[in-house]
Amino acid sequence: KEYRAADVVKVVDGVAITSSAQFRSTLAAIAPGTTVSIEVQRDGQLLTLSATLAQHPQFTETRGYLGVSSSDEERIPLGVGDALVEGPKDLFRGVGQAIVGVAKVL
Repeated sequence: KEYRAADVVKVVDGVAITSSAQFRSTLAAIAPGTTVSIEVQRDGQLLTLSATLAQHPQFTETRGYLGVSSSDEERIPLGVGDALVEGPKDLFRGVGQAIVGVAKVL
C-alpha cells in the first residue's frame, strides 16, 4: 500500500494527529531510520501503512522526515465534469475580485 495525496493522517505510532504542524513535529521527534505505523483515512476507510523515516534534508540536527507535504486545508473531491464546470467559475470569480481590488486602489 502506498500513500496517496488525498490520504488524511489520523495516527502516527499511536499519537493522534490533529493538524499538519503536529504531524510534522511528531515525525521530527522520531529518529531517521525508524519504521513508523501511520493510520490514514482514505475513501472513508481507515488503513494502516508503514514507512521508514529519512533524515530531514533541511536540518543538520537529527529529525525524522517522511518526504510528503502536509496541509490543514479541507479538500473537496470533484469529478472531472464538476471540475470543468467549477474551475472556470472560480477563475472568473478570482479575476473579477482582482479587478474590483485594483479599482479600489485606484
